[in-house]
Amino acid sequence: MNAPEHPHPGRRRTEATLAVVMLPEDANPDGFVHGGAIMKLADTAAGVCAARYARTRVATVAIERMTFISPAQIGDVITVHARLVRVGRTSMTIDIEVYAEGRMNEEPRKTSDGRFIFVSLDNIGRPTPAPPLDPPLAEGAEPVSPSGPSGA
Repeated sequence: MNAPEHPHPGRRRTEATLAVVMLPEDANPDGFVHGGAIMKLADTAAGVCAARYARTRVATVAIERMTFISPAQIGDVITVHARLVRVGRTSMTIDIEVYAEGRMNEEPRKTSDGRFIFVSLDNIGRPTPAPPLDPPLAEGAEPVSPSGPSGA
């Protein structure tokens, strides 16, 4: 039996998207979403992207950077786009972009971006080699490099 087609043919295993409505428990008393709530969503989307690519357990090794550009509020739909940009021996580097969209037909606005590093793990939790990228990443992605800070 053949494997089912990917539900989004234009997307490969090198991407993931997560969308969530922000609720009062995600925000401070003034109605602005906590940065930690956004970071959790970013880490989740990046982890899905890494696991989808590696087909192994993965763990966050580092948040190389996380920039908060504009605030999100209760009721906003937060969409996190995660994209694999580099593969090392056991590590994967994932870039994320976060957008907020108001409930009243507001255009999405970029609220955050960042870079997360994950490690591929075997079934007992030890680092294991990540699969090499074949075919190469989509247009616009950084070159694959097994060396440097994310080449663990």
